[in-house]
This record gives sequence, C-alpha cells and structure tokens, in this order.
Amino acid sequence: MIKITDDTVREGLTALVKEFGEDFVYSKGLTNSCLYVRNGEPDCIVGKFLAAQGVPLERLKAADDSIYGTPASELLTQLEREGVLTASDGAYDVLCGVQFRQDQYHTWGVAVSEALSNID
Repeated sequence: MIKITDDTVREGLTALVKEFGEDFVYSKGLTNSCLYVRNGEPDCIVGKFLAAQGVPLERLKAADDSIYGTPASELLTQLEREGVLTASDGAYDVLCGVQFRQDQYHTWGVAVSEALSNID
C-alpha cells in the first residue's frame, strides 16, 4: 500500500514545480478538460504526483473516463477504499487544493505554494 504523508506530498509537488518551472500553467488541451492521464502519460499535477508514488496509470485513466472526470477528493477516497493508498489529512487537503488551483489556471508554483500553506 502506498503511504502519502505531509512530507511525501511536500517533496513530490515541490519536485514537480522544479521540473516544470514555477511559471508553468497546465493546459487542458484540445478537449478543454483536465486529465490525470493524456496520451498514455501522467498529465495534471495530481496525476503526475500519484503516478510517481506508484498509482497505476490504468487506474488514473479510469478516473478520467467518467463524464465529468473525478475530482482529486473523490479519487483519493476511492483509492483508499480500494487499498491502493493511504493519505494523511494534510496530504489529502494539499492534493485537493493544488488540483483546484491548477484548474483555475494558477501557475504550478503558486498552486503548490498556496496548497502547501495548509500543512506548513
């Protein structure tokens, strides 16, 4: 089982900002929708984070297959129920917060910084 702690989420999201740049803004692409997986690769910040932690891409892709997509809050709850992962309350809040900010076209630097303020 994957354990996502406050430290895990802080380190993982900070690494993604470093990799993509603080000014990176997530693009919804031609479908105008946020996806955990696009073209067989992790896509949004939460998709990239969860894939890096070991959540199978097939499972993340399944979350994209619902009509309106699956918000991070619901996906994390599903993954916990399925025994895939456990997430601390802080990590849960940060992942939900960073997804919301990303989807509002905040840069990843701002999205992560603001979301992490909940556990710092």
